Amino acid sequence: MKKAVLYDMGDIFFESHFWRKWMWESLSDQSAFEGAFKDFYEYYERVLEPVYDGRIRYKDAYEAFVVGLKLKDPQGFIKDSFEKKLYYETHRDLYPGVQDTLAKIQAAGVKNIVITDNESGEEKIRETILKRFGLNDYIDYVYSSKELEKRKPHPDVFQHVLDKHGLQKNEVYFVAHDQDEIDGAIDFGIEVIEFNNYLGWETKAVIKVESFSGIGDWVNN
Repeated sequence: MKKAVLYDMGDIFFESHFWRKWMWESLSDQSAFEGAFKDFYEYYERVLEPVYDGRIRYKDAYEAFVVGLKLKDPQGFIKDSFEKKLYYETHRDLYPGVQDTLAKIQAAGVKNIVITDNESGEEKIRETILKRFGLNDYIDYVYSSKELEKRKPHPDVFQHVLDKHGLQKNEVYFVAHDQDEIDGAIDFGIEVIEFNNYLGWETKAVIKVESFSGIGDWVNN
């Protein structure tokens, strides 16, 4: 019996990649980026590394990123980008079954713990994201890379959470969709449930589910 489930947040509870897809399509149209969306996704993750570590503000990192692309109208693109970002964040919905599944897992005495690479700390994440989706009651703890000053899948991140709650590696699942996080957690010794691998990464995951409710089937088995 597992005692806790660790979750990535974006693209696990709700969609968080549509804005990136819009950026990729827009930059490709302007010949500012060549390659598939998967390539852009990896590239942009590297851009965000200092943001997730808390070394620089998201706005500053993004503006430097766009200026470096040498677009004809970088400021116009930045303005359009943040308008699109706000639109997608305002209109995104939970994936089917998230609330019910989290509630069932919690009712079984298993902790629901979010570990997110994010420019915000726990308080703001709860107030601006989890509250909006009605998830605060179902998420027992939130850990952000900004406060930990390290990103997943660094072993220290997972070890910090395990130590904080007196857990052993074999007592938790980690739910993720990114290749580096899935494989990194497995290499660390944590069992992973792969969900929403929309980029089609080849991963080391053995457990793969097609729906969020499938996570609950494994936890409550």
